Amino acid sequence: MIVSKIGGSSLGDKKCFMRFKEVIKSDEKRKVIVVSAPGKRFSDDEKITDLLISCFKKAENKESFLADFSKIENRFLEISEGLACFERIKSELKSIKSALFKATYEDYIISRGEYLCAITASCLLNYTFIDPSLFMFFDSEGKIDEKKSSCALQKLYRQYPHMVIPGFYGISPNGKIKTFPRGGSDITGSFVSAFLHAEKYENMTDVSGLFMAPPCIYPNSSKIDVLKLENLKILSHFSNGVFNEGAVDILIKHDIPLEIKNTFSGEKGTISLRCPKNPELIAGMGAKKGIGETMLILLAGKVTGDGLFAAFLLNCLCNEKIAVLGISKSKFGEGLIFNISKYDFEASFCILYKVAEQFKEGKT
Repeated sequence: MIVSKIGGSSLGDKKCFMRFKEVIKSDEKRKVIVVSAPGKRFSDDEKITDLLISCFKKAENKESFLADFSKIENRFLEISEGLACFERIKSELKSIKSALFKATYEDYIISRGEYLCAITASCLLNYTFIDPSLFMFFDSEGKIDEKKSSCALQKLYRQYPHMVIPGFYGISPNGKIKTFPRGGSDITGSFVSAFLHAEKYENMTDVSGLFMAPPCIYPNSSKIDVLKLENLKILSHFSNGVFNEGAVDILIKHDIPLEIKNTFSGEKGTISLRCPKNPELIAGMGAKKGIGETMLILLAGKVTGDGLFAAFLLNCLCNEKIAVLGISKSKFGEGLIFNISKYDFEASFCILYKVAEQFKEGKT
């Protein structure tokens, strides 16, 4: 059995939903589906969750939220038009609007994008809609009670072997909806995969896998085929948007394979395993802002623990008159971190990337 989590960028409109149905139905192993709230349809569009956050803040401040809520209504009514769930979606939207007028607590409001999306997707697929409040139990410390949650979901799965689950939220001990941090649908997918002992967790999105370097920094970066889960964790920490860091911890703990792939291309994505047979010597690169005017550049991979390799990289940077403010090893995963002035960041990243690629190809 495969658990498939579908990102919001793949569920933006009615056309996306119809393509999504084809993808899910193309593999009979895809029995449990986790969905995010609909994302952007084009660059200047707004994510449903962002609109819900805006609605709540305005309602809380006694401002009109109707313009923003109208955008939410129009999107979901367009997506569900012609489906058996259309009248239910209309009714649910009415209830959400009523809750906003009462300024009902924020976690409930901002989780409704996933909730409505899952109702629509379950109707389209003819799968059972399962609300996370039935099995995703937070404890008094704000952590998931894995034993209780796992037992509840396994019982549901025995009764409903094809299900669609909203991501991003669960239920607190006081009976109120509680959300994960943003990107929390990844966490839901990881927990569901672990609870059901899935053979694989598919994370479907708008990219064809993970890349050697973030495309926003190095557009022509090569794709990573296989990656250790520990190195995915460090890349997630350094590169926002790769994959939720907390979700990786769950997969590591329960030894669940992950494939990050393009929802609609059909091509193989990036496979992440706890112990791959042939781990990459250089797994990937990331970057994040350091302290003050500095940037941190990460190289993840097996070879980064080699002192001679670190010295070689340092020499490459020094030859280009770049001052390295510090070098350290990652606290988790296999990573080497360079502390660089932000003014030298672009040049430093390009130098390290080119050396890493040459090393992977056996040219260094």
